[in-house]
Amino acid sequence: MDPWLVMGRPVAVAGVIVVVLLALSAPLLGIKMGGINPNILPADDSIRIAQTAVAAEFPNASEGATLVLRGENGAPPPAAVAQIMAEAQRVEGVRLVVQVAEKNDIVLLRVLLSHPDFSSGSEDSVRSIVLMNALARQTSILP
Repeated sequence: MDPWLVMGRPVAVAGVIVVVLLALSAPLLGIKMGGINPNILPADDSIRIAQTAVAAEFPNASEGATLVLRGENGAPPPAAVAQIMAEAQRVEGVRLVVQVAEKNDIVLLRVLLSHPDFSSGSEDSVRSIVLMNALARQTSILP
């Protein structure tokens, strides 16, 4: 490329470069990033069939969601933890909420969902739990 062309018409050259870069990146517009899950496999794949059967026959084997509750000055009060567990239990798509650990200023809750992991239903349930107003009162939550 002639350096005088670039120096003489920098805006036009920059415009052409931007248009070319946009054209090259167009295929990435519809891309969705996500975790690895069996739903990316063909429906007749043996691994996907096995995963679907395990999820149907053993619903508690799903990963579900883990909620990390952190108190402001020490562990969250038991009443606040109980309230969060009760409100999370009422979210659509939640089957069971259990406290699995407590240490220092952190309480760990396990949420078992009725939707398969990585599905839009499970994502909606987790979003609903995180957005609950009660979670912001005395405890911060890290989804």
